[in-house]
Amino acid sequence: MSARIAWIAFFALVALPALGQTADTADYCYLVADNNGVRFDADVLTAVHKSTGMEQEIGQTGTLNIEAVAFHPFHASVYAADGGLLGNIDLTTGRFAPIGWLGTAYGDEGPLSAGDVDGMTFDPQTAELWGSIRRPDADFLVQIDPASGRVVQDAFGNGRDYVRVEFSGQDIDVDDIAMSPTTGELFAVVTDTQQNSTLVTIDRQTGVASSIAALTMADLEGLTFEASGRLYATPGGDGENMVELDAATGQVTPFAPIGVNSNRDYEAVTCMAYGALGAAAEDDLVLPGQVSLMPAFPNPFNPSTTLGFALPTGSDVRLVVYDMLGREVERLADGYWAAGQHEVRFDASHLPTGLYMYRLSGRDFVLTRSVTLLR
Repeated sequence: MSARIAWIAFFALVALPALGQTADTADYCYLVADNNGVRFDADVLTAVHKSTGMEQEIGQTGTLNIEAVAFHPFHASVYAADGGLLGNIDLTTGRFAPIGWLGTAYGDEGPLSAGDVDGMTFDPQTAELWGSIRRPDADFLVQIDPASGRVVQDAFGNGRDYVRVEFSGQDIDVDDIAMSPTTGELFAVVTDTQQNSTLVTIDRQTGVASSIAALTMADLEGLTFEASGRLYATPGGDGENMVELDAATGQVTPFAPIGVNSNRDYEAVTCMAYGALGAAAEDDLVLPGQVSLMPAFPNPFNPSTTLGFALPTGSDVRLVVYDMLGREVERLADGYWAAGQHEVRFDASHLPTGLYMYRLSGRDFVLTRSVTLLR
C-alpha cells in the first residue's frame, strides 16, 4: 500500500460496540433500489431487519446511480458510490453526502477512469476500502481512500493503482464484491455475456477469479457479508427476494421479500461485518477510563503522521486538523466510533511546512494538540 494514502486503520485494541450502542444499525441490512424506469429513476435507501425479514423505506438518496454500498467495519457509517463519486449515506434520512471523486487510476493498461463503481467492500480487519470498476472491455479492482474518495496510488505495486479482473478468459461483469469477515477472502458475483451468474473468489493481488459455483438465480447485483459470515445478495430488475448464498456451494435460498413502496432493481446491499480477529479479542479488551487525545507520532513529521485517541464508550466524535489561522485543512473523523483505542493517519503531502492543531470533539469534550510539518 502506498504511503500517500490517508486511510483509517483500527488495531488490536479496538472494542466492538455493545449491542445497545448500535442495536438499530447492527440489526439491519441496508439496500439501495435503483428504480430504473419507476419513481423518477430515483435511488432509495431501505432497511431489512435481519431477524424478522421486514423491509422499510428510509428515504431517497438524492442520487441516480448508486450501485455500491459498504459498511465501515468499526463504526456505524455506510459509504456509497454514485457512479465515480464516493460519499456517505445518512441512515436516518437516506441522503447521500459526497466525499470526493475517485478520479483516474494508473497501471499496466495505462490511465483508466474510475467513473463507474459497481462493487465496494471494506476489509473487516484493516478497514481498507476496495472497489470494482465497470469498464466496457474488462472490470478492474482498486483500493479507495475513504477520507478523500480518491483511488489509492500504488496499491498493487509501484505505478499500479489497479488490477484487471480475469475469469478463465471470459468477458464478465463484476456485479458486486464482499469480503468475508471470517476468512478474509474476496467474494464476487460475476455475469457473462449470456447473463449467467457465478459466485467466485478474487485474488486481491492478481485479480484472478476462481469459480465457486454457477448460481441458479440470475441478475444478482448486490452482495454482502454480515458479522457471522452469512452471505446475502439482492436482485436487479424485478427480483422479489433478498437471498442468502451458501459461500461454499453457491446454493441460493430466499431470505426476505423486498419491494416496499414499489421499489425495484436493488443494485446494492450492505450489512455491518467486523473481522473475526476483533470478535475473538473483544472479551479480553480493557476499555479506556476516559477520553484522551494522544501526541502525534512522529512529530515533527513529513509527509504523514499518526493521530491517536481513546473513547471509554462509543460516541459521535469529530477529529479535525486546523492551520494557525484557524482554517480547517483536514477532517479525519466525523461520526460514530466504538469504545476503544483508535489511530488515524494524517497525510499532509498537500500542505506547506508549519504548525497545525488537531482537535477531538464530542458531545461533552474538546481536546486539542499540536503537530509540526517539516519539509
